[in-house]
Amino acid sequence: MKALILNFRSFEGKKETSKGKLFVTFDMYDVEKNMLFKVFQDAGTLLTPDGVIPNRDDVQKTFPRIANLETRLEQYPGPDGRPACKFYVDAIKDWKYVDLKKL
Repeated sequence: MKALILNFRSFEGKKETSKGKLFVTFDMYDVEKNMLFKVFQDAGTLLTPDGVIPNRDDVQKTFPRIANLETRLEQYPGPDGRPACKFYVDAIKDWKYVDLKKL
């Protein structure tokens, strides 16, 4: 999937059950399907091309990025017992900075 990654942010968990874990959140625009996804997941489940999760300074200088991604949808029972789905990004195969002003 080819996507534009926006608003990338990483942070450590604050709850007792997630202390010491790193999480990422970002908005991802699927170029081919014209859809916007909000992604929130454990950074340990996300593979990046260089193996590094960008810090705040990197994000300010080198985002948004255009990327090729491996994604999946996972179904789980929702709070009311009805099926619900969660969108995951398994791997970012490659990504590079894109200047939106030049598009």
